[in-house]
Amino acid sequence: MTTVARAQSGPVGRAVLIAVKAATLVYFVIHFGLTLLYVGPINPVKLRNQRLLGMTIGNLFPQNWSFFAPNPMASNQVLLIHCVQPNESPSLPTAGWYDVSSPLIRRHQQQRFSAYDRLNRPQAMAIRDYVTGGQAATPFVKGCRNGSQAACETLSRIMEQSRNYNGQILEHVASCFCKQVSPNSTEAILRYRESPAREWPKRFAAPPPAVDRDIGRVKLDRDVVDAGFYLRQSN
Repeated sequence: MTTVARAQSGPVGRAVLIAVKAATLVYFVIHFGLTLLYVGPINPVKLRNQRLLGMTIGNLFPQNWSFFAPNPMASNQVLLIHCVQPNESPSLPTAGWYDVSSPLIRRHQQQRFSAYDRLNRPQAMAIRDYVTGGQAATPFVKGCRNGSQAACETLSRIMEQSRNYNGQILEHVASCFCKQVSPNSTEAILRYRESPAREWPKRFAAPPPAVDRDIGRVKLDRDVVDAGFYLRQSN
């Protein structure tokens, strides 16, 4: 202990300690500065540094402030999957669609301390971000609507990145489902069903009509681990 204390109290030890403190201070200043810029309203500095924000805060420390400033969801989405058989017609099918979200949602509502919410969350968040671009796109949607060309260009890049990333997640979900429910299928067709959310005073009224929107056709990934909780349809 005496040797360590002497080393730290010497000129080299003090210099190292000062350098560590300075580096830590610089890191926190940069980190919180980027965080404030990331969660702040759209501005020229944010537009100019969007790529940097996406690689740092957006990639490692994404921020979601909806808990403090809640915006009620305007709609609910569920994932629909059609497992394509090898000899099936290439036309868009009208039957054989599986709703893989609603059963998990109902089970979660029945058992709040179960893991059903965790099972549904990846596909629910993937659909939401696929449609909206995610939290990072929100300020640029407003800026684009207000006529900012730079905001529209940034929004287009964010939407493309979000659809590529979340499309892969939905592909894995479809592969996991079809691998167990329809082992002979080679592809899957994805769509989501969007239902407008009802306001609380109108909760007992008839639900508004839902709309199905196509996502696309994907090849199944046979290396995806079998989830084990889907029921295979009997012949």
